Amino acid sequence: LESLGLEVYNLSSSTPDDILLNEIRFRGLYYWNENLKLVRSLKELDLPRQLEERNVKLEQYCKLRIRSLQLSSLAIESKSQDYDSEIQNCNQQIEQLINELTAQTKE
Repeated sequence: LESLGLEVYNLSSSTPDDILLNEIRFRGLYYWNENLKLVRSLKELDLPRQLEERNVKLEQYCKLRIRSLQLSSLAIESKSQDYDSEIQNCNQQIEQLINELTAQTKE
């Protein structure tokens, strides 16, 4: 599901805005919301503390991906750069979470 949610980032920079918005809304956001549902469903399981902590980070990761796509959609619609700093902030938080999750996996 993550790979499907990330496919929108593989689109060419020359992709028309209407197609890009469609991919964000109906593909990217769809799959990130599915990822979020999946991670939230894991709360029902009796998992070790370490996995529960990892799932909290995975939930944050999904929420940040969703927020980033929402902001990107707004930026495309408004044809402005007003959202660039928020998008960059989301992306930095995403990168930090990925690094934390990767480090956690190596432990």
